[in-house]
Amino acid sequence: MSTLRIEHELGRDGARERIAGLAKKHSVQLETADGLQGHLSKTLPFVGRVRARFAIEERLLEVEILEAPAFPSAETLRRMVEDELKRALTR
Repeated sequence: MSTLRIEHELGRDGARERIAGLAKKHSVQLETADGLQGHLSKTLPFVGRVRARFAIEERLLEVEILEAPAFPSAETLRRMVEDELKRALTR
């Protein structure tokens, strides 16, 4: 569907902590063995399910949206996710 690449300066461990905190804050299910790669998912009431695959590198977070509802549009959803991740990784 859509792949986001977000640069950061937190290192792997810092980015992993921020992603885990963000997932908890938004009640997003985080499926991962090591916290550096895995899947994120959330079911939105009356809308549907959103699923994504993520990978954290030393200076890059890559998120691929695998499944999304028809509403909001894929582009709107991509922008929302990208904005939230950028804020979380640059504070």
